[in-house]
Amino acid sequence: MCIIRNAGNLILTYGAAIGGSTASLEYAIAVLQANDIFICGPTDCGAMEALLHREKLQKLPAVKAWLQHVETLMQL
Repeated sequence: MCIIRNAGNLILTYGAAIGGSTASLEYAIAVLQANDIFICGPTDCGAMEALLHREKLQKLPAVKAWLQHVETLMQL
């Protein structure tokens, strides 16, 4: 089992940004030969709540930048 945890439980599009989540997922698939990927999050996820109430991100520039990856999905 391989567990990745980050704000909002985001998994970015492969190649969009190389980082810990991308590397961990790549390793789990290529080396550990993971067949199933589960993405789970808490019922009251603070990151997703902040996306709905942007004022909560004013003093959190790193979280705000990280959650910008969700902008495309928010348009759907």
